[in-house]
Amino acid sequence: MDVAIAQKLHWTDGVVWDVDNVVVDPRVQEITHLVAQPHRHHERARLIPLDRLEERDGEFWIALGSGAAQEFPLVEQRRFIRLVDYGGTQVDANADLESALAFPYFFGRFDGLPGPEMTVERWDEVPEGEVEFGRHSEVVDRDGRHLGHVEGFLCEGKSITHVILQRGHLLRKRDVAIPVAAIREIDTGQARLNIGMDDVDALPELADWGVVPRIAGER
Repeated sequence: MDVAIAQKLHWTDGVVWDVDNVVVDPRVQEITHLVAQPHRHHERARLIPLDRLEERDGEFWIALGSGAAQEFPLVEQRRFIRLVDYGGTQVDANADLESALAFPYFFGRFDGLPGPEMTVERWDEVPEGEVEFGRHSEVVDRDGRHLGHVEGFLCEGKSITHVILQRGHLLRKRDVAIPVAAIREIDTGQARLNIGMDDVDALPELADWGVVPRIAGER
């Protein structure tokens, strides 16, 4: 199975959603859910178990109409907080805090005078012990140096075998497949490797996701 960020999810009524992110269980290095949403509407994104989906021709299909999306949990959570209380708030460890937006006059009184200053926190909530990966998730080497961003995953069933990294600059970008054995840790928004930048640059280019170049010494 190939799981690329920005694949499509097809419902039986013809509605098509974007696959925005994936959810990974780092303890067993398996993809457990897709985060799917209507185009550019992350506030409506749903957490859909991978075992409810079928992959065909590089895209995902689900045996339900789009009206059944409400059966799956919303990913984005939000809460409103008075700015005077903002400094002491806590967010669960499994929540990926995305943004905090200030609304100085969000709550106004009917007499037209401004109410107290407020802020809204938005975050993505995933199952306990699991982490969320998306197009902006970065890959760093063993020394913490930035290597690039995740483009997708190669899997056998649910198990991740390789992480696809886009390496290079605007005029010379290439995809490389990093074996899961070279990944030291997966956390929300970041994969940390146990190899260095030179080792990654020595990996062969992945021209076809279906054909992973064999690396010397790799079984």
